[in-house]
Amino acid sequence: MDRVPGWLVIFGVEYLKNRDFEKAIQRTFKIARGLVEGELKELKRRSPRYVEILKGIALGYNRWSLIRDYLKVKGDNVPDPRLYTLIENLKKMSWIVEEDGKYKIADPVVATVLKS
Repeated sequence: MDRVPGWLVIFGVEYLKNRDFEKAIQRTFKIARGLVEGELKELKRRSPRYVEILKGIALGYNRWSLIRDYLKVKGDNVPDPRLYTLIENLKKMSWIVEEDGKYKIADPVVATVLKS
């Protein structure tokens, strides 16, 4: 990644306010959680499946077949072509990246929020 992540900027601002590392980290994560949850709500409006796929990936179901099985266990039997399209859309929207046939959440802060 060749740009400064937004969370780092927020942390810098928070750290400059108090010069307290722990408080800055806590405040940054609180701000980040709110922003991420807002983005996930918007994404869920497009399709609730997007958020479930992201949760599955965050929990370690990082291959196509594992994502499919995760959704089945959650009660959603997504047709294979539709699942493919949903995953491709998440990649295009930069929510996830694919490396060596495995998917991961592009932003570790987002992954942390999804796990909690």
